[in-house]
Amino acid sequence: MRESPTRSELAWRCRRGTRELDLLLLGWLDRRFEGASEEERAGFAALLALPDPQLMRQLLAGEAGLGTPLAAAARAVTEATAGAAAQGRPTAPSAAQEGVPAASRGAQPPLSVEPSARSCI
Repeated sequence: MRESPTRSELAWRCRRGTRELDLLLLGWLDRRFEGASEEERAGFAALLALPDPQLMRQLLAGEAGLGTPLAAAARAVTEATAGAAAQGRPTAPSAAQEGVPAASRGAQPPLSVEPSARSCI
């Protein structure tokens, strides 16, 4: 029997390429992983095995149809992020931003407008 995935393995699998999924999944990992039971961790790992479109429909639209363990894991993920937002904490996980340039995290670089040498009429 394989051991449950480590936190770093799960963090790698949480990076899905869409900001919404990344924030939700990494949010659960940052806020709930340490206190989660083996069953909860296994449910989360199983949730990560879903294809992105199905995972997005489940987490963002609340689509029903998952089995009980996956549905419980999906609820835990959305509750972890919703709880953080309700308490005024940032919903973006800090671990996800380590080593990521500001432009990649959503911060917009300042605009620089240089005066044109020629004026268009």
